[in-house]
Amino acid sequence: MSENKVKKSERETTETKLIEIDFGNRDSIIETMDKYHHLDQMIFAQNELGERQAISIYKDKIFVDTYQSNGWIRKNVYHRDGTIEEMYEKDGK
Repeated sequence: MSENKVKKSERETTETKLIEIDFGNRDSIIETMDKYHHLDQMIFAQNELGERQAISIYKDKIFVDTYQSNGWIRKNVYHRDGTIEEMYEKDGK
């Protein structure tokens, strides 16, 4: 899988942080969970294809909704144990 670069604006500052997640690397996924699970807001990003993404990080999983250019939403769940779920939903726009 590809590496996504995520920009996150913090509410308490005007600083923008870059969070790099390599979804093809389990260690990167776990490191991201450990470091950012405390965030209380969704992160918005753009993948290498220019598709919008909404990412939620928890201690035991990461949810990624990718709004694909073909009109579908790909929903991935990356679990701490290495399990990866992938579902699709038609974008209701």
